[in-house]
Amino acid sequence: MEFESLIEKANAVMRKGEIEEAIKLLKKAEEIADTDEKKATVMRGFARTYIAMGDVYKSERLLHDAIEILKNSKDRDVITQIYTSLIDLYHRIGNMEAVNRYMKKGIPFAEEASNKIKFSFYNVCAIVNFDHGKIGIAQNYWEKCLSIAKEMNDNSLLAISLNNIGEIYRIRGEYEKALGYYQKAYEHSQKSEDYIGMSVNLLNMGDVAYNSGDLKEAENYLRKSAELYEKHKNKERLSASYLHLSKVLVDMGKEDEALKYGKDAYHLAEEINSKVKMGESLMAIGYVYKKMEGYGESLRNYSKALDIFTEIGNKVSMSECELAMGEVLVLAGKCESSKYHLERAKALGEEMKEYRIVEKANMLLSKC
Repeated sequence: MEFESLIEKANAVMRKGEIEEAIKLLKKAEEIADTDEKKATVMRGFARTYIAMGDVYKSERLLHDAIEILKNSKDRDVITQIYTSLIDLYHRIGNMEAVNRYMKKGIPFAEEASNKIKFSFYNVCAIVNFDHGKIGIAQNYWEKCLSIAKEMNDNSLLAISLNNIGEIYRIRGEYEKALGYYQKAYEHSQKSEDYIGMSVNLLNMGDVAYNSGDLKEAENYLRKSAELYEKHKNKERLSASYLHLSKVLVDMGKEDEALKYGKDAYHLAEEINSKVKMGESLMAIGYVYKKMEGYGESLRNYSKALDIFTEIGNKVSMSECELAMGEVLVLAGKCESSKYHLERAKALGEEMKEYRIVEKANMLLSKC
C-alpha cells in the first residue's frame, strides 16, 4: 500500500475511534516515509493518536519535532496541518499564548494551502475565537469553511460547517435557526457515515430541544449521542454527551442519575486532560446541585469551573459561570453578593457584543 493510502486509511479509522488500527497503519507508513514531509505527516498522525488517548505531552513533543524537520520545506499543506494540530492541542490544554502564536505563524501557510487543509485550519481558528467570545470572527471563519465545503461538495465538511454555524445561532438564542443548521448537518453526516459528526449533531439537537423546553426529546437525542460515543470509546465526546444529559435528567427530577452523569463527564475530561471539558462538566454538576437546592455545592463547582475558564481565557464560558453564580446567590437570598457576579457577566456580554447575556444579567439584577 502506498504512503498516501496508508495515511488516508489511518485518518479514516481514527475518525471512527479505532486507535489501535490507526497506529498499525501509521507504523507501516513510517517504514516507507522517505522525505521530511512524509516523516512529519506520520509524526502528526501519531500525535493525533496520543491526543485521543489523553497523552498531550507525547503529542506536543511529536508536533514540535515535526515542525523542526519541516524548517526548510516548501510544502504548504503539511506545514499547515502541523500548525492546525498545534493550535488544537494547546487549545485543549488551555495554553492561549501558544494558541495565538501558532495561529499567527500558521495563517500565511494556510492561505496558500489546498482547500481541505485550509478548511481544517480555518475551522480550528473559528473554534478558538468562538470560545474566547469573538463570535463575529468565528462566524466569518465558519462561513469561509462552508464556502470551501460547497466548492468541494464534501458531505463531511458540509456537516462540520453547518453544525458550527448552528452553534453561532444557538449561543445567540436563535434556536429555530440553530436546529435547522444541525438537522442539515446531520443529513450530511449520515451520507458520509461519519459517526462523530452524527453524534455531535445529535448532541446539539438535544441542546436545542432542552433550551426549547422539550425535555423528553432532549433526553432522546443525548442518549443516542452518548451511545455512539460509548460504542467507539471516544472519551472527549462522551464527556460532552454526559454533561448535557445530566442537566436534562435533573430537570426531569432524576437527580441521582443526573449527578452520576455529571461526575462521570468530569472524570472522563480529567483522563484526557481537557480543561474545556473539565470546566463544562463542573458547570453541569453546579447546575444539578442548584436544582437540588444544594447552593453551597453548586457555588463551589461553578467557582472551580470559573477558575478553569479564566485560566484558559474562555470568555463565553466565563460569562455563563458568572451568570450561574449570580443566579444561585439570588436563589440563596444573597442579593448583594450576587450583584458582583452579575455585573461581571454583564461586562463580558457587552465586551463580546452578546446581548443575550447582558439581558439575562439585567433580568437577574432586577430581582435584587
